[in-house]
Amino acid sequence: MPVSEEVMVEGFLQIVSETRLSVKQFCKTLVGQIEETDGTLTDNLNLLLQPYKLSLNSRYSKAVLCHLEAIINQSLYQDFENSVFQKNGSPMHLDPQQDRQAQFASFVALRNLSWNEVLRKGTKYYSEEFSKFCDQKMSCIITTMNWTRPWPEQLLQAFFVAAKCIWLLHLLAFSFSHPLGILRVEENRSFDPHYMEDMFMDRHHMVQPDSSIHLLEIPFDSSGHGLPPDTENTDVLSYPLIIRLFHASTSLEPAFRKLIQDIAHEQGRQPPPCIIADIFFGWTATVAKELGVFHAVFSGAGGYGLACYYSVWLTLPHRNAKSDEFELQDFKEVSKLHVTKLPLSISEADGSDSWSVFQRKNLPAWVDSNGILFNTVKEFDQIGLSYFRRKLRQPLGQ
Repeated sequence: MPVSEEVMVEGFLQIVSETRLSVKQFCKTLVGQIEETDGTLTDNLNLLLQPYKLSLNSRYSKAVLCHLEAIINQSLYQDFENSVFQKNGSPMHLDPQQDRQAQFASFVALRNLSWNEVLRKGTKYYSEEFSKFCDQKMSCIITTMNWTRPWPEQLLQAFFVAAKCIWLLHLLAFSFSHPLGILRVEENRSFDPHYMEDMFMDRHHMVQPDSSIHLLEIPFDSSGHGLPPDTENTDVLSYPLIIRLFHASTSLEPAFRKLIQDIAHEQGRQPPPCIIADIFFGWTATVAKELGVFHAVFSGAGGYGLACYYSVWLTLPHRNAKSDEFELQDFKEVSKLHVTKLPLSISEADGSDSWSVFQRKNLPAWVDSNGILFNTVKEFDQIGLSYFRRKLRQPLGQ
């Protein structure tokens, strides 16, 4: 293999994470596409959920989405243990080493395949095997749900991302010199924390009574913002509703300000030592600056990728580009970007859409912060980190 075993393991774990998120997003998108007039589809899904005493009346509840995700996964992962992802399928090559190399080469070839590329040329152009896989899995899901009408593009795209992740996961699993063990958990098995995640554990019970960590709540009425009842995060939201939640989060500012002031009062007028907030909560930096509290933006991404994201959102350079490639005027260190590599929210942005309106307020607010925490290694990410030092003139942590 052209890379070490350690690098392959790291890549495999990353694909595992991406796969889980993509299937979850596909399920949320699917639920969001179910219309009230889809009586047959609704009845069939309710029939699938009935053994678990659930129904689509609470379609945005975490329990419904988790069970629907399990049903979808049964279709998507069927025959995963087979080397060619087919029942009773035979390896492509008799030589095991040659077969592993072919699997890894396919993984590399398809890793960056985008939805826009598929729209232009179709999956078969890039891989006949992957194309057959997509057709087979889509047919299986349609049959399971008794879905009768055509899938809208948004649902097709979410399915493509999920199918691609699972296909890549399979290719990489069979690229190791020592085959990976594949564990399936059958229904009604006893809970085992080594292999299972408790999806419904009360978050307050996760903190021990003698812990120095204290959880505080800010009231939030999601229904008042056009969101499903009891929405608190993006886990149960379809794609169009995610930006609505981001906009709604800004309504928490007065309550958040009072919370920090109350904490300061309880501590004898001493404010909290610091506030660390996600990249989508730029308004917390403004509150922190107003109250004299140290603030840091936390990013789960590295500096280079976030720098590209930040720069594109501020100017939307692709809107005025004369070709599919464009440059970032304030980030010349980056080679030209291609529009097919942009996420949907950016590629569709025109400056007046909901995402643009939110980001034009959110991102500039970072200048009020005292620093940014990145999930990166300084030695590998000098270009991205230097961008933020230049733009925001803040200390950076890795």
